[in-house]
Amino acid sequence: MSEWLSGAANVLKGLTLKNVAILALILALALPVWIIWKAVSDPKLLDRFLSSYRVLRTEGGCTLRVVAERGGPEQWSISTGFAAGGNERWTIGVILEREPSEEQIVSHCATLQLIVGTFPHSVP
Repeated sequence: MSEWLSGAANVLKGLTLKNVAILALILALALPVWIIWKAVSDPKLLDRFLSSYRVLRTEGGCTLRVVAERGGPEQWSISTGFAAGGNERWTIGVILEREPSEEQIVSHCATLQLIVGTFPHSVP
C-alpha cells in the first residue's frame, strides 16, 4: 500500500502547471456531461419535462390513444373521425382517466359511431 502511495506522490510531483490545467478542464467538462446523462437516464425526472403521445391501435373506425402532459397523469382517448375538408380532419372522442377495458372500448366506439351518424359529413 505504501508503494502505491509513494508512486502516486511521485506522479503528482511530476505534474506541470499545464498538466494540472488540462486535468481541471477535463473535470470541468466531465461534471456537466455526467449530470446531463444522469438527468436524461432518469425516467421520473424526464417525465417532468416531456409529454408523451401514443396511438395504441385503430380498428372499427375508432382510435385508442394514451397521452401524458409533462408531469401529469396518463389520459386515455377513444375517438373517431366525422368530417374532413382539405387538410382539416374533425374528430369526436371520449377522454378517460384510466385505461379502458375491451368492453368499454367497444361500447364507446359504438356510441361515437352513432353520434357521427347524425352529422352531415362535410366541414362547414
